[in-house]
Amino acid sequence: MNNKCLKTTISLIKYHFEKDEIMFNKYAGQDVIYIHTRCGDCGLGYDDLYSNYISCGAKKWEEEHKNLFLDHITDPFDCTYCTHYFKAIIDEDYKKILGDDNK
Repeated sequence: MNNKCLKTTISLIKYHFEKDEIMFNKYAGQDVIYIHTRCGDCGLGYDDLYSNYISCGAKKWEEEHKNLFLDHITDPFDCTYCTHYFKAIIDEDYKKILGDDNK
C-alpha cells in the first residue's frame, strides 16, 4: 500500500469514528434506547436492496416506529453493523430497569 492510499484510508477511518462519536454525544444523557444490530449498510448505502439495512428489515422497523425513531449510523469499524437510536418510553418498567426509585 502506498503512502497516499494509506493516508486516505486513515482519513476515512477517522472521519467515520468522528461521525459515530458525534451521534453518540448528541443523545448522551437523554432517555434514549441505543440498539446495536447487524443491520449496517455494508458500504452500499441505506437504500441498496442488498445491504443488511434493507435485507434484515431495519428500514422497515424504523419506519414502523417512526414516532420513536431518532437516528441511525453505520458502525465505523464494521459496516455490517448499525446503531439505532430510539426515544425511550418512560414507564414503570423503564424505571425498574434503571433502578429509578424516584417514582
